[in-house]
Amino acid sequence: KVCGEEVKFGETKTNKFIGYLPDVPEYYGYMTPLEYLKLCGEITNMKKDDIKKKSEELLELVGISDYKKRKISKFSRGMKQRLGIAQALLNEPKLLICDEPTSALDPI
Repeated sequence: KVCGEEVKFGETKTNKFIGYLPDVPEYYGYMTPLEYLKLCGEITNMKKDDIKKKSEELLELVGISDYKKRKISKFSRGMKQRLGIAQALLNEPKLLICDEPTSALDPI
């Protein structure tokens, strides 16, 4: 169970409770960060207005707001990691699971 909800294969009721950042995040390279975060927000049943607002806030927070219209395929490994952090925090999860969250990030 996650937050009192039973986890079942093929059902996504628990997605709204979980934020996940894998060691090496994979993306749809043809998307922009805003398109990707919109997709992730929809998967967790966020409201459209909340997705847009939170996406803008998080891209600013992780330092890639200047690149929000660039295709993810053009991102460096560090930029992809920053996008992964934004994605993991997007739905304000109750449970955050991170595997090597600072991997590929500059020390600064």
